[in-house]
Amino acid sequence: MNSILRLCLCLILIGLIAAGATMCTERSERGMLLPGVQVCQAANDGGYAQYFADGKPPDIRLFEAKPLELDTDDSAIYTFVVRRATKVQIIEAGNTIKDIINPSAATLKGTVKGLTASAIQTGDSNTFDAVLKAINESGEVDERVTLSFVTELPSKPAPLIPPVSLSAPPRSPQWKEQYSLPLPTQPMSTTTHNEPDFFKCPSNCNYCLKPDEAASLGFTQRCSEQLCYYSPDNQQKWYCYSEPEGWCCKDNKVIQATKTECARLGGDWYANQAEAVRACQPMCWCCAGGKVGQIPQTECAQIGGACYSTQAQAMQACQPMCWCCAGGKVVQTTQTQCTQMGGACYATQAEATRACQRYLK
Repeated sequence: MNSILRLCLCLILIGLIAAGATMCTERSERGMLLPGVQVCQAANDGGYAQYFADGKPPDIRLFEAKPLELDTDDSAIYTFVVRRATKVQIIEAGNTIKDIINPSAATLKGTVKGLTASAIQTGDSNTFDAVLKAINESGEVDERVTLSFVTELPSKPAPLIPPVSLSAPPRSPQWKEQYSLPLPTQPMSTTTHNEPDFFKCPSNCNYCLKPDEAASLGFTQRCSEQLCYYSPDNQQKWYCYSEPEGWCCKDNKVIQATKTECARLGGDWYANQAEAVRACQPMCWCCAGGKVGQIPQTECAQIGGACYSTQAQAMQACQPMCWCCAGGKVVQTTQTQCTQMGGACYATQAEATRACQRYLK
């Protein structure tokens, strides 16, 4: 009987020990934990891990990467140990490679494989950082390691297209590689034609233009029959032209000069002499036919007007005139002045005289 009782007591004791033992569970990557990460928690104290997380930030015990120098096909292996974290992120060169949710805040241990070196984008830099972030309700901490590539990134190639000068645009068509027409049984071959030594335009005739361009600009003086430029197929030709002379108005004087010379003198250039003479005459404010305008003095005289140096003088003189009877006298004056004198305006002297005679009677 005693033997049976002792056996029963032993079985009960074994059951209690088994129930109070620590259980280890391994969560799969599907549960947002890394493969190989084990979370151990005492079964008889479900709040054990959470108790240590409350009020304290996470604790990163270990975060390292191997190797620290990567070749083209290499990947870094990151090893970590984190306590009291409810969430863990591992970020490699700006890319999140692992995101772990750990509500119990149990200690996490594990490894993560990074991207291959050829897939990591770092711009012009030869190094990059990997960061482990550990988070719980009390705060966030992070740890970082710096990795590099075994072979430096290649430098940027030089641009294939040379810069173009905006101040002196090239003539077109350009001298480039020319292609000879192939025979029916021969493949196309290329021959490089170097730009020839073109005729250099002299300083007093330095406009290299095609004939149609020269005509549109009014350039008629071709200095030489030698070509200052021509197309590789010799179908388009450029010649040296001198700038045409025109007429320059400066200080009320007209002289013959090119447009460039006139601009240097500070004058106004005209292609036609008559236009230059007309524009270069002394100007005045002209009163003619009861109207005021600013025109050359010769034109004002031709239309029977009178010139004045200021607009105000011309306006005053250009008011409508009349024969005014004022105070028994007849005078020719402006309508405004006649009114100011208390008189009356008449179109003719005879009408004004008759009106004044009646006034005297």
